[in-house]
Amino acid sequence: MNFLSYKLSLVKEHLSIKVLIGVTLFLLLYQYGLYSALALGLLILLVTHNHKLLINFSLILYVVFVGDINEQMRTAVHVFNSFSLSYLLFNRFGFHISQYPKISKEVSIFILLLIGVMVITSVASNHIVVGLLTTVKVLYFFIVVYFFYSLITSQRDLLNYFISLVIAGIILSLSAVMTLLENGLDLVGLVGNEFRTGGFVNNVNALSIIFAVLFPILIIRYIYAFSRLEKRLILLVILILASGLFVTLSRSTALSIVISTLYLFYHYKKKIFFYFVLIITLVFLLVVLIDPIQQIFLTLFRLEQGLSNRDNIWTLSWMMFQDNFLFGVGPGAWGFEEFNYFPIALNSFYGREIVDLYRLTNGFNCSHNFYLIFATDMGLLGLIVALLLPLIFFLITFRVNKKVKKLLPNLYWLPIGINAMGVGMFVRGFFEGLGLITFGRVSVDIPFWIMFMILIFLDKNIELCLVNLSIKKNTFIS
Repeated sequence: MNFLSYKLSLVKEHLSIKVLIGVTLFLLLYQYGLYSALALGLLILLVTHNHKLLINFSLILYVVFVGDINEQMRTAVHVFNSFSLSYLLFNRFGFHISQYPKISKEVSIFILLLIGVMVITSVASNHIVVGLLTTVKVLYFFIVVYFFYSLITSQRDLLNYFISLVIAGIILSLSAVMTLLENGLDLVGLVGNEFRTGGFVNNVNALSIIFAVLFPILIIRYIYAFSRLEKRLILLVILILASGLFVTLSRSTALSIVISTLYLFYHYKKKIFFYFVLIITLVFLLVVLIDPIQQIFLTLFRLEQGLSNRDNIWTLSWMMFQDNFLFGVGPGAWGFEEFNYFPIALNSFYGREIVDLYRLTNGFNCSHNFYLIFATDMGLLGLIVALLLPLIFFLITFRVNKKVKKLLPNLYWLPIGINAMGVGMFVRGFFEGLGLITFGRVSVDIPFWIMFMILIFLDKNIELCLVNLSIKKNTFIS
């Protein structure tokens, strides 16, 4: 009887997944017949009933299709992922709250503090509803991240998450390159900054985040890889991602990759570090001494444009912070107060650029500085929370590095790469506000938090990875 009940539960489980995926597939095909790749992925899940595949596919959907590509598509992905991840989580733990995985104490305190500060500053602002809605979005984002965290059962799952991000990065990179080709490959226009493309995401700075996250981890994996085939595959992936980075021409992401790579080599490959510094020095000398190369370099990286109006936006946001020092203007309310602190004439060239940016982003906080965004929206309390994030990140990173180096040396490359990624991302945060906590924008923040979540899992559950490794060894011996 127990066996019969067990078989019936399996049938119900598979049937539920079939119905869930089948209905979603029908809706997506009905609305978006051209998205054959998405439909194919759902069909694979429908045939295989593979829970792990479903989880990783959901991650790819969040990164690739929850951007600016289509509002209806974004909604469909949110609904599908929310239902499927909720189902898998409930199927595993049910109502046994005590069995739900715990996260690091520091991260729990940080999230509670963030939500608490957002609620307080929302109530203290002139835009209470906007602030509370923004808080709900952030809460939803962390729930999504927790779903992925709770569904990890082994070391293999950690690697699958990383591979899923790599697949998403390849898709986004190719989408950017294909958009460029569809619009006509014009190298003169590209170098002259007449055409920058974000592919599926549209926002070039948002698309480039995945590159800042993946590059340092791929580089350290290449160094640690023993197989020639694996090294070649990693090189191919790096080239594909580099082509996407070139098309976006994102200076903040390029800076993040350079800094994270320097940090990586300095701490773990000193010899390569000196070679890397030598190459950078030679490039710098060529740019300084040879005028044609200098002009190409200045134009390519848009250095002749200076800070691309960032200095005016920083001035605007700094004035806003000074005037709302303790509680800020409220989460998500920057756009409502922006024109009260305009530092230049509205009808000037740069003034019109800021106005166009306001219209394009619907008043989203465009301070181009993660720490300044928190300061303007939530005042001094928000700035403290923003500064706590890198502090907690590196505290956990250094703790995990020691554990993994001692207990799981074969996986040591992963926390090393994530550590270097963090260095680059937090420096990038001084020039770009996207990619860390963007008030609920799942697609741009989830790559960083998935990698951070891997660290948190290793910090809390490294013993589970050791048990899985031991089982594999015993099975092999048997």
